[in-house]
Amino acid sequence: MRRKVLVAAMLCACPLAALAQGDSVTLNGVTFDFAAQASPLTQLQQNFARSYIDAVNNRSATSLLGLRDNSYSTCAEFGIKVLLRDLQQVQIPANAKLRFFTTSADFATLLRAEDVVYMPVRHTAIFGISFATATKDNVRFVSILRPVRETGETITLIPYCPTEKGKSLVY
Repeated sequence: MRRKVLVAAMLCACPLAALAQGDSVTLNGVTFDFAAQASPLTQLQQNFARSYIDAVNNRSATSLLGLRDNSYSTCAEFGIKVLLRDLQQVQIPANAKLRFFTTSADFATLLRAEDVVYMPVRHTAIFGISFATATKDNVRFVSILRPVRETGETITLIPYCPTEKGKSLVY
């Protein structure tokens, strides 16, 4: 049971806030720098970002699941559970920094989770959101990183699929 909790925590926490240091996140030696100069988002990227943010902020499972890549069918139940965890996050503010990072590194490897999960298709970018929330006692930096695939006029979220080892830990 403890291993199940650790796997779930690793898959959900790492891409969201682990190793966040203000405007950058480093995963396995690859840094996602939200403060670096970036090209303006394309209209397609803006539309995807708006759809994702609206789904999370409205806690709409239907809208969020509508952003999935067709490859989810190879790992539907597990991929859906991981994706729906995004709905438990804080509200994403209008001033959040949005980026589409290009990297050739496999996202499961960046998470150091390649022995328990894999991506059923290769990502074309990592969609990133960064913002800070503040109270009178502290400031919390939140970074969301999700592998995405752009095909034609569509951007979709790539699901996590469990490996055989991952299945034995989760199911």
